[in-house]
Amino acid sequence: MRGAQFVRKIVVRWLLPALLVVAAVAASLVLVSRAVPEPRVEVGLAPSLATPEPGAGESERGRRWNQLGRLALIAARDDQERERAVALLERAVAEAPDDDEFQLDLAEAYGVLGRDLTWAAATDLYEQVLARRPDDQQLLGRLVRAYTELGNAPQAYQYAERRLELVPAAGAYDVALQAVAIVAAGGDPRRGTRLVRGTLDKSPDHKGVQLLLASLLVETGGRDEARALVERLLERATADDPYRTPAQKLLASMEGRP
Repeated sequence: MRGAQFVRKIVVRWLLPALLVVAAVAASLVLVSRAVPEPRVEVGLAPSLATPEPGAGESERGRRWNQLGRLALIAARDDQERERAVALLERAVAEAPDDDEFQLDLAEAYGVLGRDLTWAAATDLYEQVLARRPDDQQLLGRLVRAYTELGNAPQAYQYAERRLELVPAAGAYDVALQAVAIVAAGGDPRRGTRLVRGTLDKSPDHKGVQLLLASLLVETGGRDEARALVERLLERATADDPYRTPAQKLLASMEGRP
């Protein structure tokens, strides 16, 4: 499988680092984006202090557990502290099981733990929320990532294809990145190529999408088309264009140059 090894080399060396940075930033923003009142406790001691009042309603108790859990997760320095934060977020969901945001925060925290069991638990929560929000393309993106992490490429592709139908042109590149990540994790390269072609239909002038498609075309026997895509990209790229260097490296690899 020299082709598969080649495209994964391209993906891991030049394309996935950007995806991982974006994903890490996005995960942090999800947890801190909603305003949290100033706590009256030290964040590191959140699991044992400032717990909700026993007489508070389910929604209020859930909100407070959720706030404490998000604060503790942000401050966590190791897996033990992250697990304590997850326990708080689990309390929030137990208090208010129909609250979408509490479920999403817990799912994101499970992803932070990064284990197969916690990713599986995250997919369960995401799918529960998706049943109530079937057109939430960002939620579909989270499911794509979770199933990619679990190595379930067919399910990841299914949700990515569904997401592509919903995203605007500005979101096409993110879907293309996810498609390449699925291929890098062992997914069918031809299905990934079809998916990236679909993103290019939505955003035909996006150089990043063109570069991603070219990398997959090399894997699926479309080397001539890949070369043409890269050469057209380089014709339009300015000297400081961020896609110029990756495109040059991809072209050099296709030509057998270092």
